[in-house]
Amino acid sequence: MSRWRNLLVAVTIIAVLVMMFPGCGGESEPAPTPSPTPTQTPTPTSTPTPEPSPAAQELSGKIAGINPAERAAFPELLGVSQELNNAQSEGALSGGEREELEDDLSEKSSDFIKHRVDEIDPSDPASLKDFFDLQTVQRMSEYDELCTPETKQYKEEQMGEKFNEWVRNRVDEIDPTDPNSLKDFFDLQRIQRTSKYEEFATSETHEYKEEQMGEKFNEWVRNRVDEIDPTDPNSLPEFFDLQRIQSTEKYDEFATPETHEYKESEMKRKFNEWVENRVNDLDPNDPDFLEELEKLRVIQLSDKYDRLCTTPMHEWKVQELKEKFADLVDALDPSMPNFMEKLDELTKLQKDSSYEEIWSKGLMQYKEEQLRIKLTKEPGEIPHVLGTLPGHEQSDVPVSQSILIAFDQPMEPFSVVDNLEDYPAMEYDLSWMDDNVVLILEPIEPWDFDTIYTVYIGAGAISEAGMLLEEGYKFNFTTKESGEAPQVMETLPRDGQADASGSQPLEIHFDQPMAADSLEAAIEISPAINYAILWQEENTIAVLHLLEPLGNDTAYTVGIGTEAMSADYIPLEESYRFSFFTGIHGAPHVLGTLPENGQADIPSNHPIQIVFDRPMNPAPVEAALEVSPNMDYSTTWLEANFVLLLEPLAPLAANKTYTFEIGTEAVSIVGLPMEEDFSFSFTTGG
Repeated sequence: MSRWRNLLVAVTIIAVLVMMFPGCGGESEPAPTPSPTPTQTPTPTSTPTPEPSPAAQELSGKIAGINPAERAAFPELLGVSQELNNAQSEGALSGGEREELEDDLSEKSSDFIKHRVDEIDPSDPASLKDFFDLQTVQRMSEYDELCTPETKQYKEEQMGEKFNEWVRNRVDEIDPTDPNSLKDFFDLQRIQRTSKYEEFATSETHEYKEEQMGEKFNEWVRNRVDEIDPTDPNSLPEFFDLQRIQSTEKYDEFATPETHEYKESEMKRKFNEWVENRVNDLDPNDPDFLEELEKLRVIQLSDKYDRLCTTPMHEWKVQELKEKFADLVDALDPSMPNFMEKLDELTKLQKDSSYEEIWSKGLMQYKEEQLRIKLTKEPGEIPHVLGTLPGHEQSDVPVSQSILIAFDQPMEPFSVVDNLEDYPAMEYDLSWMDDNVVLILEPIEPWDFDTIYTVYIGAGAISEAGMLLEEGYKFNFTTKESGEAPQVMETLPRDGQADASGSQPLEIHFDQPMAADSLEAAIEISPAINYAILWQEENTIAVLHLLEPLGNDTAYTVGIGTEAMSADYIPLEESYRFSFFTGIHGAPHVLGTLPENGQADIPSNHPIQIVFDRPMNPAPVEAALEVSPNMDYSTTWLEANFVLLLEPLAPLAANKTYTFEIGTEAVSIVGLPMEEDFSFSFTTGG
């Protein structure tokens, strides 16, 4: 049995080997290949793709419709982001849907940011707003969630490059030949205080700004000095302008010792030349001689005169004026029709204590001697009345007019007064001038309106030589009718002017001649300034000549009380006030807003901000801001007070138009008011 078993095992092994190695069996025919058994591929089980949810479809359509190249796309991006969060919290989206929608929205948001960065034009001064707008966008949580790291890096790099270019462009634009470019130096100083400057301005840009501004400021100062024309009578304010500039921080920061020395020496030289020209221009034969002389007197009261006028020039001026006064006296001619008016002017001038330096004892003696020669006869002759002011039967005489009576020889004062009659009765102060040749009656109270006054000097009046008047002398005059109350017609600077000069005289124009003393007592200026009043155009224009420059960036108010009266002593019906601002910087304006004016479908998460072109004073701006319809909000000031951010304390109402108005009570950080009201509005979405 075991032998058969072993044989069976051997056969089996051989058979297996033959199957494994078919060539081993010699030339035997290959075994036929069995037909393959057909196999059936199993049919996979298909899982149907679920349809997007209605919320996902709607949001996807909105995202697809956003054009990131448009500035108006920002509210759409914020609105979709808000809807996406709401849909997720309500369970209307699957996790995959939300992820896909966020990817699409992130792509659009990143494109939008890149477009806004690319649109910034560093050559445009107003593009400062674009930097501030993007800074506000960057502060939002949506920015971190939706913008890719690559976009954020692109924004920082491009904004940094463009901001430095923007600063350099502003420096390059400063024109030292333009007097108005002074504000540009101060504007750049304000920009330097913003966080944007600290963040982006490179050390190279900062150094460039400082070097160029220093060079240009010194050139600007020298140009202003060189432009002063001593031959121009109206160039005096330019001396005061430079004094104002010297008091600014910019002068301390940038003006070199060489520039300062040049300014001082040239201004002194030109001021003395200006004074010399004004004295030489004075012509005793000019009808405006006394008015021009008064201008010189006022100028002499200023601190500029004390600082710049040399002693030799001052002494020369005084001597020249004395000689011109002598010429004026020499020109007096009793035969001239206006002789009494000229005599009245000289008499008033001689009584003015401010002319004591000119009216020296010698000059007064000369005037009296000349008048004696011109007016009087030889002693022993019968005296006569040479002339009167007002003249006989003169009408329309101002009720404040003094009465002058000129004799042709010195009179014995008491005899004249004893023989003086007037009716109706007049109250006056009596005085004599020019060695008792001229009698002056000054009204204590204004004469009555529309009244005929008669003055009579009886024959009992005698001259100093003891000769009686040959016969009494009588004359009469009629005062003018009562007029209307005076009115202020115009002021310079004008009321509300924001860029008033700190060196030009102030002017108040009236509709009729004024009583000088009454106005001077009625004027009140706050803050107080040092000035002297010069009257022009027959006392219809009061010119307040500054004796020192006004303060920079200061609001002034001028009040004129009802004590101010016309030459007829009729008071103002009501007080008058006007205000102005001495601004170096220029009035503030709004560069733009977020949202932009007129935008619609604004979501509740949209920032609300106002960007100004210069730093603002927060309290007055917020007080001048009105929102309609009313809403509660908080305020945040950013970028050194260039940017006002408003944050509603409750969601804004849907489909509602909100309007924001800022009145001219809003002022910049230096106190300069806005020139006009500003408003913008937007409409919320549903």
